Amino acid sequence: MVKCLLRLMRITNCLIIAVATVTRYVVSCSGDVFSYQLLYLLASVFLISAAGNIINDYYDYGIDLINKPYRPLPSGEISLRTARIVAVVFFMLRVLASMFTYNIYCILTSILASVPLYLYA
Repeated sequence: MVKCLLRLMRITNCLIIAVATVTRYVVSCSGDVFSYQLLYLLASVFLISAAGNIINDYYDYGIDLINKPYRPLPSGEISLRTARIVAVVFFMLRVLASMFTYNIYCILTSILASVPLYLYA
């Protein structure tokens, strides 16, 4: 089940986005490079990427039955209900993680970006 969830999340893509976030943070940081804010930022970015990938697969289920039957949802390894629940939980955890950055822009971006990402998928 965990392996299937990692495939559904597209873990490699999530890690690439996390590395890009760390790189951007380090380049723009003018103080202590390691901070808890960075960890919360990474969690937020990772979770939104994973949630976006999951919800995208959820809505592409019909297409993937034909074009990508090996993916976790069309193959039946993970149910549509489970995928939707995991995506919503990840979206909520993302907002929670962003709150721990204590940065109003990060919090607002987290909330405002989640809605169109969900609707776009």
